Amino acid sequence: MKNKTKMSKSEKLCLILAALSVVFLLTALIPSKTREAENSPVTEQISSAETKARELAALVSGYGGIDNDWALWLINAKNPLPYGYLPELSTIGVLDLDNRVAEYALLMVMAARKDRIILSPVSAYRSVERQAENFENTFKNEIFLGRSPEDAFEYTISRIAVPYTSEHNAGLAIDFNMVEDEFDQTDEFLWLSKNAHKFGFIMRYPKESTHITGIVYEPWHYRFVGLYHAERIYNLGITLEEYIGISADDNSVVEAYRNQLVV
Repeated sequence: MKNKTKMSKSEKLCLILAALSVVFLLTALIPSKTREAENSPVTEQISSAETKARELAALVSGYGGIDNDWALWLINAKNPLPYGYLPELSTIGVLDLDNRVAEYALLMVMAARKDRIILSPVSAYRSVERQAENFENTFKNEIFLGRSPEDAFEYTISRIAVPYTSEHNAGLAIDFNMVEDEFDQTDEFLWLSKNAHKFGFIMRYPKESTHITGIVYEPWHYRFVGLYHAERIYNLGITLEEYIGISADDNSVVEAYRNQLVV
């Protein structure tokens, strides 16, 4: 048997988050309906989710209070993931995320539930194989609808990243509730717009930013960058590209994929 030792702050947080994960699996998709449920011990736990997120960030904060500095990572068509990259994953419900991100996502979902907002993640980590399947299905459909191969490729790449250039391939992004522009007319979107940064997430592809990000408006797509940077990006009202200000210019992955599909 192991000797009994005093649990560290990190170990205590892990136990709390594990308990919250069980609660999420059982209740996150079921709306609160009664005053008794609102005042339950579960809700009392959820009410401190934002505080727990700050405590979690404090455990990995470095110089200047910057937490999760590894997460300030630009992934796009000109900044691909290393070939063969595979994050270490943790599961929330039926979806996977980078294990350094999953706890923050869980706390955000629980905090929204306290406000009677049901955030339903519909996509998170996506393998490069699945990314290729999504891209090629859309590409082929556009050709079927009458576009030339080149036009079909350009249309598709503005909506779906090619394999190794998607934040989903890194396990850092979550799509919520409905993958439609109309999501921005929902209470869920309004809640995320006001609160996601408190848990380290930003809306990655804002309206009228396609010329900067290369991706059309996606109000449902949220990306983890850590609490410190998320708050600043939120307050500045800019994209991750503008915030980082430094970008590689490696177009080789996209061009190789273009050559593979556009004959």
